[in-house]
Amino acid sequence: MTAFKKQIEKIEMLIMTLIEKTPDYQSKNIILQSVPGIGKVSASAIISNVPELGYINNKQAASLIGVAPMNRESGRYAL
Repeated sequence: MTAFKKQIEKIEMLIMTLIEKTPDYQSKNIILQSVPGIGKVSASAIISNVPELGYINNKQAASLIGVAPMNRESGRYAL
């Protein structure tokens, strides 16, 4: 295993340890990983980049993350 891969594994372990030791992060992690397709790496990325989770509603979260469907219209024509 290269030194680079070892460093990545070490950082991932540190992140997971922090999540496990922080009750708020731990509960968010459990919920996020219950969603099909979201694993440890995705959950930790979401937890670190969207601290508002748990304090905003679903619609606000979708808008914040950028997955909210929106009309894209300009004048008389729909884009």
